[in-house]
Amino acid sequence: MRRQAGGQTVPGGYYWSLSRWEIVLGPGGQGKLPGAAADAYWALPLPAIPLVVSLMAVLSVFFVPAIGFVMVGWAVYRKLAGKRAADKQAASKGSALPNG
Repeated sequence: MRRQAGGQTVPGGYYWSLSRWEIVLGPGGQGKLPGAAADAYWALPLPAIPLVVSLMAVLSVFFVPAIGFVMVGWAVYRKLAGKRAADKQAASKGSALPNG
């Protein structure tokens, strides 16, 4: 697999963009890759495409739900931490609710 840059003239073929997480079909014959020069593309040989696509699918199936659980956990943590901080601040000011 050869590394190419966005905007570079390349022969036709399949190119994998790690930054965009996509496989781009290069133009037939010769043409330019989309994106800026800072975008990196890897030229993929035809037999490697099923392996790369399978890897992308497995990672998506694993990480998308995991990100959801992490976000919910972080929101619950922030909610609880904020409540504790508010309780401590109220206690330090001496404002206590009357019993009754």
